Amino acid sequence: MKILFFGKGQEMLSIEYLSAALKNAGHKVELLFDPGFDDNIGFINIPLLKKLFSEKMVIENIKKMSPDLIAFSCPWHLYPFVAETASLVKKRFNIPIVVGGGYPTIAPDHMIKNKDIDMICIGEGEEAIVELADKIEKGVDYFDTLNFWFKRNGEIIKNPPRVLLQNLDLLPFPDREIFHKFGCFAGNLYFIAGRGCPHKCSYCCEHAFERIYQGKGKYVRLRSVENVIEELGECVKKYNVKHIHSEDDLFAISHKWLAEFCEEYRKKIKVPFYCHVRPGSLTDEDLENLKSAGCNDIYFGIDAGNYEVRTNLLNRKIKDETIYEQVKLVKKHGMRLSTSVMFGIPGETPEQMHETFKMIKEIGSYCVYVTVYYPFYNTELYNYAVEKGYLMQESIESVMKGLGSVYRASFLENENNDLVLIFRNILPAYMRFSFLRPLIDLVIRKRFVGLSRLIDLFFTPFSYSTVGWFKVREAIKIFFVFMKIRFKNSFFKKY
Repeated sequence: MKILFFGKGQEMLSIEYLSAALKNAGHKVELLFDPGFDDNIGFINIPLLKKLFSEKMVIENIKKMSPDLIAFSCPWHLYPFVAETASLVKKRFNIPIVVGGGYPTIAPDHMIKNKDIDMICIGEGEEAIVELADKIEKGVDYFDTLNFWFKRNGEIIKNPPRVLLQNLDLLPFPDREIFHKFGCFAGNLYFIAGRGCPHKCSYCCEHAFERIYQGKGKYVRLRSVENVIEELGECVKKYNVKHIHSEDDLFAISHKWLAEFCEEYRKKIKVPFYCHVRPGSLTDEDLENLKSAGCNDIYFGIDAGNYEVRTNLLNRKIKDETIYEQVKLVKKHGMRLSTSVMFGIPGETPEQMHETFKMIKEIGSYCVYVTVYYPFYNTELYNYAVEKGYLMQESIESVMKGLGSVYRASFLENENNDLVLIFRNILPAYMRFSFLRPLIDLVIRKRFVGLSRLIDLFFTPFSYSTVGWFKVREAIKIFFVFMKIRFKNSFFKKY
């Protein structure tokens, strides 16, 4: 059976895992890739470049492959792309379309209403999509396949999710080749060591995902160290890997696992790497192990500098003292610290925003990733924002369409949204370019939104850590590789 995935903007490990599972089961998989320069999660937004990924190109390549199933992995911000592309496909072809990922998992009732989408996959999809493809290929009834909702004769068939796969080592390694050929790799390798998060941050989709798996097995799972090291070793041999990036929400869940990983990584991989860690979870021994293994960057999610906002609204029970102590510990071991914060949290006051600004300055973060709070549907903070009147009906409709992003103006009703956008625009440059600080202080004091946008445009791209620079290089490489492919019209071979 032939399955065609659509991707946009960057490498997607979700598609790579699904592709590997399907290929392992004997199915043929290809990818149509949109470089996403017209609108890539709000970070790059050049509408004129939408023409690079034309309707004609899509139609010609679908004809070339003649797939039996078209598939999308849809995080929230990709819904506009998914909806538009599915509509284009359905106008020309009678090919079933399936959509999985974050959006259909937390908003299945909304996603299934899209007239161009035939079925959705809820939750983890590797086992599910293989079972579906096997059944379609054999010509047998597939409407009872777990994890899927289907449309049939005007009714919606809703199957529950299957029990979670507990042994993640059983999954094949991600099929990186499917994205590599489009230039989605410029020396920085992404991987995940586990699935699930033990924490319940109110703004995050993770707790919404966990709800659907109640009674379906342990939610937080780790791959074995041996399995992860084997995958990384293969990639280091195959690709020009200069840096490795853990995409795990929380890398240091287990101190024992971390110690074993660092020991094996130091001996067998020997490539600098970067990981996300929750403040308060690291010990001196953890940091010593990470440093010796080659971890050169630690990332802390701070989110808010005000204790009440952080603990009561965001449900991140981390004391200020804990954050400062962990920062000292990281710096003691000579490691660079990156942090992230958000502004525009429901009910957040200007004074509380300034507390976040003050904390980041005191921490002395090497670089800081700044976002505007985005109300992801069905999360605790989304429901709070609706209940308290911070999110009006027009904005709710925009959210459900997947519009906006964490880099754009807030959807919330807030008289201080100008200050929210200013802090989003200027904080990365403030931390990296000290000569700009008098000007930035003036921008904040006078609320010069336009000038903050110029600072963001000219300085933020140069404010990131190693990972940010790799992303810039990757974007440039994607552009040139895509133009070469587009010129030859050679996305994949003819089937």
